[in-house]
Amino acid sequence: MRGLVRARAGLCAAALVLAGALAAPVLPAASAALAPEPAPAPAPAPAPAPADAQAPVEALDGVRVELESLAPTAVGPADELRVGVRVANGTGAEVGAAQVRLFVDSPVLGDRDAVQEWADGDGTQGGDRFVAGAEVALPAPLPPGATTSVEVALPAASLALGPQWGPRGVTVDLWDPAAGARLDAVRTFLVWLPGGPPAETTGLTVLAPVSGGAPDVLTGLLPAARMRELTAAGGRLDRVLRAASGPGVALVLDPAVLGPWSGGEAGSDAGSDAAALWQERLGAQAASQETVALPQADPDVAGVAASGEADLYRLALAEGRALVQRSLGAPARTDLAWPVGGSADGALLDLIQSTTPGTAVVLPAGSVAGAVEAGSGGTAPVRVDLAATGTRPTTPALLVDAALSAQLASGTARPAAGGAGPAAATARALADSAAAALSGASGPGGTAGLLLAAPRDWDPSPEVAGAVLGALRAAPWVRPQSLADLLSTPAAAELVLPDSAPAPDALPADGLAQAARGLARVREVASALTDPEPRVRQAEEGAVAATSSGWRGDQETWREQLAAYSAAAGAVDAGVAVVPGSAVTVIASQVVLPVTLENTLDQDVRVVVSLRSSSLRLVPEEPVEVVLAAGAGAQRVELPVRAVASGDIELDVVVSTPDGVPLGGPVPLEVRVRADWEGRGVAVVAVLLGVVLVAGLVRTVRRSRREAAAGALAPTDAHDPHDPQQRPGGAGRG
Repeated sequence: MRGLVRARAGLCAAALVLAGALAAPVLPAASAALAPEPAPAPAPAPAPAPADAQAPVEALDGVRVELESLAPTAVGPADELRVGVRVANGTGAEVGAAQVRLFVDSPVLGDRDAVQEWADGDGTQGGDRFVAGAEVALPAPLPPGATTSVEVALPAASLALGPQWGPRGVTVDLWDPAAGARLDAVRTFLVWLPGGPPAETTGLTVLAPVSGGAPDVLTGLLPAARMRELTAAGGRLDRVLRAASGPGVALVLDPAVLGPWSGGEAGSDAGSDAAALWQERLGAQAASQETVALPQADPDVAGVAASGEADLYRLALAEGRALVQRSLGAPARTDLAWPVGGSADGALLDLIQSTTPGTAVVLPAGSVAGAVEAGSGGTAPVRVDLAATGTRPTTPALLVDAALSAQLASGTARPAAGGAGPAAATARALADSAAAALSGASGPGGTAGLLLAAPRDWDPSPEVAGAVLGALRAAPWVRPQSLADLLSTPAAAELVLPDSAPAPDALPADGLAQAARGLARVREVASALTDPEPRVRQAEEGAVAATSSGWRGDQETWREQLAAYSAAAGAVDAGVAVVPGSAVTVIASQVVLPVTLENTLDQDVRVVVSLRSSSLRLVPEEPVEVVLAAGAGAQRVELPVRAVASGDIELDVVVSTPDGVPLGGPVPLEVRVRADWEGRGVAVVAVLLGVVLVAGLVRTVRRSRREAAAGALAPTDAHDPHDPQQRPGGAGRG
């Protein structure tokens, strides 16, 4: 059969018709650089290369052949196979009369292992078979640094691939007849479908994360400037929403992207308007598409589990659910845990089971021992149950195909972000899905499934992602599958995780403990505040932000923000202070000591001030509760004490919340007790009073005696009948 071949360079094409069927020996498939082959008959002289074929090539080493297109998705005997490649000359010499040739591997690549072996250049199932007539000369000699595009087109029936459907290996090389050498080659795949839709199918589910990175620890919010950039037209999150659409694609949402965001100014501008429109689009898309809400800030589950700070994870769950319910405007399932990094152990399962029983965990299949062996042909089952050693209950799990996920992320990346290219990614995904359908590895009843997951920082081209995912969904052996259906599938195996496994990239336990201590301190002192709710809420949001898996890649900044968070957590302690004063002298047994306090916070505080004495000479009385006004300066508080004995004593002034939680440390107060001075004074006064009393009595007695003596000497006219001298006639006798 005569093969039709077309060559295309840039915007122009030269049609070449090759007469006769050209045969070539079978080539071994172990390497892209194979032994020289006899050159096919020379093609007619090529047309001159168009100007755009001379575009410079950056950072190329040698001659490169890259796949640009391969169609149709499923190749049948009646189809025309079209394979386009891009040839780039990264050498310093001109590439002359080279030819692009196509080879096919006849045996079916019946499982994922066979597909991977072919991709690695290790497949030996029959080797490469040259397809007669499938060679096209370069349109023109290729100067150094130039590129050109070439397409090989031929009737699919000429491939002679037989009646069995499935993926086949394809090699496209660049052959230099003059040197008798293969300059470069690219390996790819086609899926041969000689009959109608196959009986074997595979489910396909894709997880598309919607994440804005790590929130600020001090505020607990994503920075507004970052989110405006991400959600603007053409921003990464704008492209994620456009790429992650269609059946079988689930949005996996970090609720922090719903806002509010920190640092946003009041009013309206282009950035804030675009962000608001993006949030509306997110809500509308979530209403019509399966959506999963992760805990707030997308915590580092492995790190939190290893640190033992389960309360932080509970708080992230509660905050995320509340924010989704309040702001998303669409239902979202919250029964899925997706740890970053993929490591898992018994501690992680314990954390999930203790906080959200029944939640399924998503892990890379390669991180679970025995997962691949539980499947067949290199494909692990998707739906399994996980358990740790001991008597713990099992946890439902979904296993991600990490290799195919990487192909998806690379193949759908923007050109500026690099990547393998959409054509290669599509061909590989079609081959893997067909092999999975044939091997039927991931579920009962001979049905298979594939779970793909884009990375958290997925940077897709919506057009390319749409083409790749669209080709997968259009394949007759692929059926888009929802997460709900996937989770309802019976577990294909029960696998055991170790009790403890290191997660080298996880957030360190000491930093997470620091965040937990800061939050605990704010909660402890909250009763002193007249309006504690805003401060407690911000502290909770900050502690959750400190658990974000987004901090894994920038732990230096994470440490800096944790230090600022700890300082803010101690603001109440630092804001209520005892003003140091001079020593106080006590000379009475019952007295009040003056203490000066200051409140530098932005709100009034209610505190209890007490004294603590280590000496029995001075006994503090009842504490005093007082309200310290914000910004009122120094305020005096009087504390009652009872002096028992004299001496120099150092008391501690303790300021506490109404609940008894000390604010800051105790402040020393020096007191000089002169308890006997009062007794001595009373004795002196008593003695003096006694002296005065005695002196008065003495004076009174003396006065009485003097008066009596004076009365005895003075004449008197009084008649005394007993005095003979005063008797009648008494004076004449005698």
